[in-house]
Formats: sequence, structure tokens, C-alpha cells
Amino acid sequence: VRIYTEVVGERGGVLPYSEVYKARRQRQACVMATVLGGETADNRKMLIYSNGERLGSLGADELDRQVIQQLAEVLENEKANLVQLKTDSKTEVFVEPYLPAPLLYIFGGGHVGGQICALAKNVGFEVVIVDDRPMFANAERHPAADDFVVEEIDRSFEKLEIDEQSYIIAATRGHQHDEVVVEQAIATDAAYIGMLGSERKKMLLWKKIVGRGGSRPRLDQVYAPVGLNIGADTPEEIAVSVVAELIQMRRGVRKKWKTKMAGLVV
Repeated sequence: VRIYTEVVGERGGVLPYSEVYKARRQRQACVMATVLGGETADNRKMLIYSNGERLGSLGADELDRQVIQQLAEVLENEKANLVQLKTDSKTEVFVEPYLPAPLLYIFGGGHVGGQICALAKNVGFEVVIVDDRPMFANAERHPAADDFVVEEIDRSFEKLEIDEQSYIIAATRGHQHDEVVVEQAIATDAAYIGMLGSERKKMLLWKKIVGRGGSRPRLDQVYAPVGLNIGADTPEEIAVSVVAELIQMRRGVRKKWKTKMAGLVV
């Protein structure tokens, strides 16, 4: 085990961490590189944003270049990496990814939506409850939620910022609302879209959405019925199955399509 420590304060590296915080609040991914050894090891840091922009330098153009080459892999895997300069075996660079927290939009503030909210918040998601009824989208009913959007379902997407770190779950009180959520969600860059309900419900809604011009390939990526097939029955159990699937999606391999039958996922 190797442990690296540094002073963060007036005598240490305040600016890079302030910029990391700012980037996360703006939902922009970035990578911080810190030189650990070699001739340039004097607490040099470089911050690289996902759009390619840079702040600072590690003191050598070749070192900067080799670290920048690691950007895509580090961000995709969300894991830190130790890079050794190819032309200087004494120089090592610690590369750390900083991504915005995954943002979960739960459409429907009912019993199931509330349980999903509480559990998802505990595993690191920022959670926004979306409902057209004020009594179902408020802090008293859902104290774990970060924010609330009270708006007609067909107009609510206008108020949401949805990116590749966003997750969407349709758990409204009626088929017609879930249909609207899914149809609008598949037109976004959301990493995950899930819908509560049965296979029959999915088939009916998908047929209607495709009939209006909805993308069938994108619909095939929707997780419906939502959640891992663990035989969940109560709202609390359903929340466990749903959040487990969110974690699997975030940490594991992304599946393009699935059908659930008797515990079998194909």
C-alpha cells in the first residue's frame, strides 16, 4: 500500500480542488493529474476537463501528452490510475477522475417512488422527484430528495437538465403518464431509462410510441419492467430491485435489451 498526502490550504493546492468542485456543480467531468516522482515532482498538478480544456501543466509537454491520452479510459472506468512516463521510469503521475454525481429523476412521488428515492440517495445518487401533484413532491413527504419539480408530466422535461450521467424512472400513477415519460426520455442522452409495470404494459406502450415515430432501438434500451428480477412485491422490495439495477448499470456492463421470465434475464 502506498499512501500519498499533501497539504490543502494556504500553503497547498487550493485552486485545483476549487475548480474540481466548480466542475462537479456544473455537471462537467474532469481528471486531476499529480506528479509523484521524478525531476518535476514539486506538487505539480494539471486539471483536464472532459471537453479537452486544461488547467495547469505537469512541467513537461511529453508528460502532459501521455496523461491526456489516459483521459477517456479513466473517465469511462471511473477509476484512478498510476501513469509512468515512458521516457522516464522515475516519474509517476496519479490520475484521479472526478465525475458529477449520477442524477436520478423519479417520475411519480408515490410509495414506490419514495422508497426508490430514499435508497438511491443512500448509494450516492442525487434525486429529483417529479410529479404534477404538489402533495406528492415535497420535502415533508420525501426528505431524502435533493429537489422537486411540480409540473404537468408532458411539460416537465422542459425544466430538467438531462445528460449522460442522468437516470430516469417512470413510476407514475397511470399508464398514460408513464407513456409520456418514456417517449420524452428516449429523446434525451440519459444513461438509464426504466419503467415500472408489466411486460404487457410495455408491449402496449411501445407499440403506441413507435406508431408516433419513437425510436425502436432506443426503446429496446429501456429497462422495463424496471428492476432486477428478485421476486420483489412490496414498495420497499421493489426499491431494492430497482436501485440494484441502477448500481449494475452504473458500475457494470450496459445491456441493450432484456426480457424477464421466471428469474431468467436474456
